[in-house]
Amino acid sequence: MKIKILLLVSLSLYATSLGEILEALEKNSNLLKAKSLETQALKKSYQAQKLKKSPTFEVTLTSLRLFSTPTLHLNLPSLPLTLPMGSKSFFEFEAKVSYPLFTGYALEGEAEKSFYESVISKLKEKELKRELTLKTIKAYYTLFALQQEQKALKQAQQATLKALQKANGFFEQGLISKSDLLSLESKEFEIKAQLEEIKAKKVASQNLLLYLTGIKPNEVTLKEVVLPKELDFSKRADLVALEKELLKKKATLKIVKSQLYPKVALEVALKRFGNSLKFQGDGIRNRDESYLGAGIKYSLNKTIPSQIEATKISLLATKQFLKDYKEKIRIEIDTQKKQLEALEEKLEWAKKEVAAKREYLKLIKGEYENQLADGEKLSRAIFKLAQAKALLEAIKAQINAQKCKILLLHSYDEFEKIRSSL
Repeated sequence: MKIKILLLVSLSLYATSLGEILEALEKNSNLLKAKSLETQALKKSYQAQKLKKSPTFEVTLTSLRLFSTPTLHLNLPSLPLTLPMGSKSFFEFEAKVSYPLFTGYALEGEAEKSFYESVISKLKEKELKRELTLKTIKAYYTLFALQQEQKALKQAQQATLKALQKANGFFEQGLISKSDLLSLESKEFEIKAQLEEIKAKKVASQNLLLYLTGIKPNEVTLKEVVLPKELDFSKRADLVALEKELLKKKATLKIVKSQLYPKVALEVALKRFGNSLKFQGDGIRNRDESYLGAGIKYSLNKTIPSQIEATKISLLATKQFLKDYKEKIRIEIDTQKKQLEALEEKLEWAKKEVAAKREYLKLIKGEYENQLADGEKLSRAIFKLAQAKALLEAIKAQINAQKCKILLLHSYDEFEKIRSSL
């Protein structure tokens, strides 16, 4: 009895909880890390885009040394003249400030679009986390079901071996036939084969968890998931991302419409010129060439009205897709809730099935020991009980997985509320 208790404690100590697995997913997932870096890049891009509305300051220092002195040749009829027009050395300094006074709201539109791109990327990162969590939970509970099936089959194997020992004694005493003995031996080999098959399936689930989270659990646990009474899917990341996509399309429309307006820019510069770094001029050009200027640009593009219409149509298409997507999520949630109800009904049946198979095995064991039942009937009863136990645990795992799926179908935020209990 003490050995059994120690074994159970040992298993519980080394069992990996779903909470630990999901924590590892957040820390170790390369896909999440890549998406996070992409979001950071778009955030930096937005910050750079915002600065385009600010004045631009540029400083330029130019220095040249000509091979020959600039000259002016005057071909007069009586006296041709060659006059020097500067020096060989050339220095120019310019400090310039440019400001986009009016861009037809193009810069505002570009900034808005860039902002929504960074927001959408962050939401897609959260959506990726939700999808990876769904895959991880499915793999985790699949592993749990296989683990429980393996335990049930090992119990059946031990029971079959005990029955086989008794059968050998009965056979030596001539109380049972050779076929009864072979029937039990056959069932033992069948259980061995199934255990090997389950072992391979367990490795597949463990490897999937290793890929997703960086952890390869040997033993997993089952903690009951309790669904909250009220759930809301309006904050689901992919749904909010679509709503932000609408705002991004509106910003794109603003950018396209900006082509209908002239672009006005101001420029002011402090400019000095000279044949030395003192910038005293060269006797011909002014030393001070500072200026204040303004520029207007207007594009006569005949395709602008078509571009505006195309953007408006794209905006309407996104609105319709968003409406359809909301309905699709609502229907999917309702379907999964119905499946959960069916699983809960099936759980009650499975509990009764285990109780019935346990009682039936007791009956058959008694009959077998009194030579009223053959080995095949006994081995079948042992195996049926193992199957019933495995099915019961598998349904429990399916119910937990289904509850997690319903939570994640609403949003990752809804799932996060119960995650600490896992």
